[in-house]
Amino acid sequence: DVLASGPRPTGQPPTYAFQRERYWLGDGLAAVGPTGAGVDGSRHPLLGAVVSVADDRYVLTGRLSRRVAPWLADHAVEGGILLPGAAFAELALEAAAHAGGDRLDELIIEAPLYLPETGAVTVQVTLDPPDAEGRRAVAVFSRHADADIWQRHASGAVAEEPAPAAGHGWAAAWPPPAAVPVEIADGYERLAEQGYEYGPAFQGLRAVWRAGQELYAEVVAPEGVDVTGFGIHPALLDAAFHPLLLAGDDGELRLPFAFRGVRLHAAQARALRVRLAVTGEDVAVQVADATGTPVLSIDALRARTAAPRAATSTPYGVNWVEAALAAAGAPEPVVIPCVSREPDVPAAVRDLTARVLTAIASHPEDGAPLLFTTRPGDVAGAAVWGLVRSAQTEHPGRFLLAEVPGGYTDWTGIAAVGEPQVRVEGDR
Repeated sequence: DVLASGPRPTGQPPTYAFQRERYWLGDGLAAVGPTGAGVDGSRHPLLGAVVSVADDRYVLTGRLSRRVAPWLADHAVEGGILLPGAAFAELALEAAAHAGGDRLDELIIEAPLYLPETGAVTVQVTLDPPDAEGRRAVAVFSRHADADIWQRHASGAVAEEPAPAAGHGWAAAWPPPAAVPVEIADGYERLAEQGYEYGPAFQGLRAVWRAGQELYAEVVAPEGVDVTGFGIHPALLDAAFHPLLLAGDDGELRLPFAFRGVRLHAAQARALRVRLAVTGEDVAVQVADATGTPVLSIDALRARTAAPRAATSTPYGVNWVEAALAAAGAPEPVVIPCVSREPDVPAAVRDLTARVLTAIASHPEDGAPLLFTTRPGDVAGAAVWGLVRSAQTEHPGRFLLAEVPGGYTDWTGIAAVGEPQVRVEGDR
């Protein structure tokens, strides 16, 4: 408040009035990044600042809250405000664009990100230097205001090498001539009964058609959803996946968790034509605008059954998911058993970590991947996992981890799963 004295008649005491203007920075400005040495601003609504690190790394940061992005409050699952999988993909694509990349090769959502009732969550998107194939590791982290640790929510890789655009000839004639309309008048009411509590911002689905194993949809940004600054607005992209939920008949709560081969062709579309081709557990997604011009394509989208919210509310939990992926032509790994005969635990830890560190340091970049195996319940083996996980972050694809029972030898099968960390239980 500024105290100001106004003009007064001669001989009269001064009169004062408070000129009330607010100068405090509120949450509404939290996404605006600082400018200065090494820090650049960002036009992305969720990422306010970008840091280009000296070794060709990038860090994009911002704050998420219901005040910064009110539309996020309309994506509720089992009573909690959940950052949609589409938002993770959008953040990763934005990071790729800052480094000159245009393709998200892979993104795996490892842990959900729930927003608090009040306050904000700080997010960081990290982009590593390119490897020999031009791929950069990308990851999304968050930290709550009252927390001292960062939690990783998603990881994957982006590519700088441009990929050919997927054909979108299907979008020229609309609606598709051979497709049959699907009734969706009560679609969002049905989804709410299953636990998908979508508010107005996420109710963009307008029409659905079916042709064999393919679904077609029309999606429009609801009133109040501003697409400015986004490659593709997460609420709009999330709505493009809703026909899959409506077509499901198992009643399970399923959420996107794996994206492969994502390419953004045009930005800031407000109306979409969508094609969803289902093959087994994967869905190929093609998106065009209202004129049939390509907007986005996803080679493979996979959803999984969502864990109960109570099981994912802590940043310390690990949820194992049964592997259903199979990478054709996976190279035969070099197996390094990590079982110590030393009965003293500290000595066993020193023995195993020294052995692992030596193997990592001497591993050639063009060599076969190293597979480090441990036994269930082995405390010293846990130290191996911590060490190798750090190496995996710096060198994606070169090191694998597996917890296996005694006598297990299907090493090629573990490599074919296509995941950096694998656990074998029985025949799963």
